[in-house]
Amino acid sequence: MRCPLIVLAGFALLQGCLDRNLGFVDGDGELTVFELRLNTAGDDTLLDELDRLEVEVIYPDQSRSNFVFGGMAITSELTLESITPGEGAVFGLRGFAGEEEIAVGDSPPVSIEDGLDGWALLHRHGVFLPLDGDGFTRVGHQVVPVAGGAVVIGGDDGRGFAPLSELVRTETAGYELIKRGSGPQLMGSMATRIRGGEMDGQVFLGGGMDGPLSDSDVMDEYWVWDPDLDSFSTSGDLMESRSAGSAVAIGAGLIALTGGVHETGDAYVIFAPNVELVELPTKDTYLAHSGEVRWFHSTAASSPLGAVSCGGYTIDVDQSSMVPSDSCDVYDAPAGEVQVLSQVLAQPRGGAASVPLGDDGDRLLLVGGIDENWEWIPGTDDGSSPLSTAEIVSLPGPTARPLVEEMVSPRAFPAAVRVAQDRALICGGHDGYQMLRSCEIFDEQTETFEIAENLELQVPASAVVAAALDDGSVLWIGGNAGQGTPAANGLIYLP
Repeated sequence: MRCPLIVLAGFALLQGCLDRNLGFVDGDGELTVFELRLNTAGDDTLLDELDRLEVEVIYPDQSRSNFVFGGMAITSELTLESITPGEGAVFGLRGFAGEEEIAVGDSPPVSIEDGLDGWALLHRHGVFLPLDGDGFTRVGHQVVPVAGGAVVIGGDDGRGFAPLSELVRTETAGYELIKRGSGPQLMGSMATRIRGGEMDGQVFLGGGMDGPLSDSDVMDEYWVWDPDLDSFSTSGDLMESRSAGSAVAIGAGLIALTGGVHETGDAYVIFAPNVELVELPTKDTYLAHSGEVRWFHSTAASSPLGAVSCGGYTIDVDQSSMVPSDSCDVYDAPAGEVQVLSQVLAQPRGGAASVPLGDDGDRLLLVGGIDENWEWIPGTDDGSSPLSTAEIVSLPGPTARPLVEEMVSPRAFPAAVRVAQDRALICGGHDGYQMLRSCEIFDEQTETFEIAENLELQVPASAVVAAALDDGSVLWIGGNAGQGTPAANGLIYLP
């Protein structure tokens, strides 16, 4: 027997009988209903283009309810019937044109009560979603993924150095940056997510500068921020002050810091020692002086206890200028040794972007950069001649293989991130004449680059920071809009 259903002002009432399969709130015949409002990221035409919208409700106990809406039933407000009341359910949305999935979205965890509104963000695959709010205008910052989002660390926002901030979902399933912790406000810190051990998932940040590059103190401290507690769980001292190097997690609680500068002045830099290892939570530190000093280089984990650094700028033999490197360093943490392998790269390059490829990150794509010498700071504005070449470095070797096809545009200090196992998205940079807004896609299967249609940064910039988040989306923030001016880029990309 079917029970007649009447929907009035967002409430559903049953007339004449009870069907226990519908999940009543009480014995009065009131059916649990939930109004789901769709935030389509400012794209008013998206719902019109969908033939089918699938909604999956995932409850905290991992049980699920599924709904399908088609044709005229797809509106900005959907009423879901027969769902289980309670805390912490997540709504996952998938939109289809024919059988092709063209849109996706998820809500934050919500409380389901009778008549309560819920929100979910729905937007297309392969598009940039602009972020609302303040805090995305930065240069000299870091972005580190954490559970549920990311943290944006330091950098110059045009008014001074910014605090550590966390990207969170809003009530309407948008995104905003919220100030977190009370730690240091620095530029050029090195940061990474700790993998394994007692501090798994926490964020390491070390070194950095407390002022402009030409007149600043380079820090010799590190801090660890716990996103669950929104506080710094520990801090300690580095063996050497260091800024603008790389941090990579290479084992349970092990962080390798590579390259960077130890001191800066009006017309000089002093490079930091090649590698320093920080072990947490014991706070033990180890220094490896061997290997080339590097700045604006590429570093990746090559094994659970090792790291490889390639390219970047080093100092020439007469200490008069900075020269791009074609070598790679292989760091063996258990042995505390660095092996320098010269002439690994097909050509010297500093300021290249790098992307790990493959399931295990056993290949490192290097794109663009500069192969010119510089007296002090590598050029990122007019006058430089950026590279349009790229190559793949196989790890842990390392050995390099130049790519035959060149990039769509030459790019110095571009941003790049993996968007699939064998695909990378490269955006921004400087082409020798101007900052770029454009993006291009690299496909390892065909070893080709092609322009990424309809994908552009909000502001032309080099040194934009991109980070792949846990949910598969990619966060793009800030950059150098020219002469060190912070760029107002704040975008989410969904592959």
